[in-house]
Amino acid sequence: MRSLSVTADGAVFSFVAHGQRWEEPAKKCTVCHGDGERMAERPVVDYVNGGFLSEVNVTCEDCEGYGYVPDHGQEEE
Repeated sequence: MRSLSVTADGAVFSFVAHGQRWEEPAKKCTVCHGDGERMAERPVVDYVNGGFLSEVNVTCEDCEGYGYVPDHGQEEE
């Protein structure tokens, strides 16, 4: 199980598995900017005009809707 605690000092993910609990620091998601949702394009079929793309809100895949991702410190590219 995973939960998120956000305070004025920062955010922390809490994980519980096999009777053990551990915490991991978190940072705001760079894809959705902490909203947990992002805009995506969805195709709409229109047999007369050929169709078009409609913008819809979808759950962010990177943060799974939490708005935060685990902070692993400095990552090498």
